[in-house]
Amino acid sequence: HSKDKDISPGKWIRKVGCDMAQGEVALAAGTVLQPPHIGILIQAGVDVVQVRRVPTVGVLSTGNEILPPHQRLQSKSSPSPSSDIGKIPDVNRPMLLSTLASWDNCTPVDLGIATDDDMEQLAATLTSAIGRCDVVISTGGISMGEKDVMEDVLVGRLGASVHFGRIHMKPGKPTTFMTVQVPHPVPQKRRTCLVFCLPGNPVSGIVCSHLFVRPCLDLLVQGVDAGASLEDIVENATVQEEVVATLAQDVKLDVERPEYRRVALTYTAKGVGGGGEFVATSTGVQRSSRLMSMNGADGLMLLPKGEPGGGRVVAKAGEQYPVMLLGSGAIGTARVKVRDSIHMNGLPGESVGGSFKPKLATVIVANSNYDMATNHKRIRADVMDALGSTNFSPCEDVSVSTEMVLSIGISDTLKSLEQLKGADVVLVICGGTSFQENLTIAADLRSIIDKNAEAMALQARKGAAETHPTSALFEVTAGFVDSD
Repeated sequence: HSKDKDISPGKWIRKVGCDMAQGEVALAAGTVLQPPHIGILIQAGVDVVQVRRVPTVGVLSTGNEILPPHQRLQSKSSPSPSSDIGKIPDVNRPMLLSTLASWDNCTPVDLGIATDDDMEQLAATLTSAIGRCDVVISTGGISMGEKDVMEDVLVGRLGASVHFGRIHMKPGKPTTFMTVQVPHPVPQKRRTCLVFCLPGNPVSGIVCSHLFVRPCLDLLVQGVDAGASLEDIVENATVQEEVVATLAQDVKLDVERPEYRRVALTYTAKGVGGGGEFVATSTGVQRSSRLMSMNGADGLMLLPKGEPGGGRVVAKAGEQYPVMLLGSGAIGTARVKVRDSIHMNGLPGESVGGSFKPKLATVIVANSNYDMATNHKRIRADVMDALGSTNFSPCEDVSVSTEMVLSIGISDTLKSLEQLKGADVVLVICGGTSFQENLTIAADLRSIIDKNAEAMALQARKGAAETHPTSALFEVTAGFVDSD
């Protein structure tokens, strides 16, 4: 008895191919399978797909001052909790395990707590962790204190290679990334374990997990085209969704490092269909120990380093800066490719309050018979071409004599050069020096480095050898020196 006049042949029939066209990519390689994807595969008539497991990620807390939360509660119930003196609860491990579990790119594993006063036991714990996990995240033991033993154990005992450390950012400066080769009797089953050594302060740990660990895990899950160049791999890697937000209040800039400031976001609409803007409010005191700064934080606002002595030292209310979303609400769960990232590239055609460009200085050490004027200009052009002229802010070039460096040492030589003040990166280049002079200057440089970057030095040496094979005979030194 239906009175529906719209009933006609084919009216309520879906046509073949209307939901998914022939030849259309149903699921891209690297997709982490979720319930809707299973349905899509069935619709596409696919019964079997090739998959790989997501990485296993172990989380380890280090330090003999760390107590499990339940143990701390037991001691607090005693009349005289003297055992708690100098102790702190293990915040990082439960927090990072929960963070990893909220992502869709890994299987988290609890590796417990390792004390840092027994090197043998720490080495055994790390050996076991590396054998079980694809990625290991540790917290603590990686700054430059008396008990900062992670690098000593990983490099000295387990043969790890350090790829970067001492990051020019706040929070998270001590963050160090290493790789360890995992042996196996069958050569095809040998593999590489990635190790992220994060600072012990809890805000540093959670911020660095978002900035370093999450994009790395995404890349492992997506897979890498064996034929792709390193540049293509990086540009196609994904980072978290970003927005540009307007500061609600003045914020004092850190004069030593660019900062990832925790902010709460609100969206202000500008009429129906008229768009709107995100407004960012700081979550208060930004100490890396103050986990309350993460409470209510929607994202990390990238603020540039302050410039005392007449430069900008305050980010003003009303200025706009990029914010990397943490994915704690309805926004921020998407990913963008690095090549499209506001954070990495700035806003085309707009001012985003300024992005950090390290100040680069080159110091050429040469004998008196070396043509300084001609060669320094050529070397500067080569350096800027190799590093990318838009990635650095050049300082004044400096030339010094080999005799001066050998006489007073490279440390005093660099300190005497006014042109290097304010430089973030200093390249010391030996031009026209003898083999023995090069070795002497390199050894002198190593003595003033606070943290060696051996992997960086090796990469530079390999690159030089590809252009000039004999340059492989000369020493290359790289590392980080505390600014103070």
